[in-house]
Amino acid sequence: MNIIKQFFFKEFKFTNRDIDNETFVVMDTETTGLNSHLQDKIISVAAVKTSSTELNYETYDQLVDPQRSIPSSSTKFHGITESDVRGMPTLKECEPKITKFFGSHTIVGHNVAFDLTFLKDGLKGTEIIQTIKQNPVLDTLLLSGVLFPNFESHELSFLCQKFKIPEKNRHTALGDVMMTAELLFILIQEAKKMKAVKTITDLIYITRQAKHYRKLQKESFEIH
Repeated sequence: MNIIKQFFFKEFKFTNRDIDNETFVVMDTETTGLNSHLQDKIISVAAVKTSSTELNYETYDQLVDPQRSIPSSSTKFHGITESDVRGMPTLKECEPKITKFFGSHTIVGHNVAFDLTFLKDGLKGTEIIQTIKQNPVLDTLLLSGVLFPNFESHELSFLCQKFKIPEKNRHTALGDVMMTAELLFILIQEAKKMKAVKTITDLIYITRQAKHYRKLQKESFEIH
């Protein structure tokens, strides 16, 4: 099963996980480029734990040595240079801490398939692969696409502007994580009102209604 289907059509077995009692791990990466299958690598990983309504401020934020060059075309987006990552741990050296931080919690991201694809491609044969397979995964890109199908964009900056979420440190992993977390809180409340969701399964299930999800993902991939 390819990775998009794994996230998008995952067996829904989280009916006993109430949204209001769940811990969410909102995560993001910065990379050398957009294609993990063409030797692009992660250069930064960040995550924060939240409830359905607020941050708990337990964070993970780490620059990563990609063991390759960082194109200037990439640096202009995230500001990370080769000197910034020199001497930093490799992704495999970071894996135990990332896996521990994920725990058994719901993994959240804006176009999360992008970030998890890079983790899977860079960490084959490690414990995190099983964590990604087992944990619930929720995509705020798809969730916004279902709840607000008439929005002209579902790109993160656009949504934050729409919902008056302060845009701070955009295109840094931790900055995008904090913005996505604030977006998550709004989307969960809207999903409760519009779709009467109660469980993690309910949230994941309604993202399956995003029939235009490939278009949404393409938009987000282009400016991740």
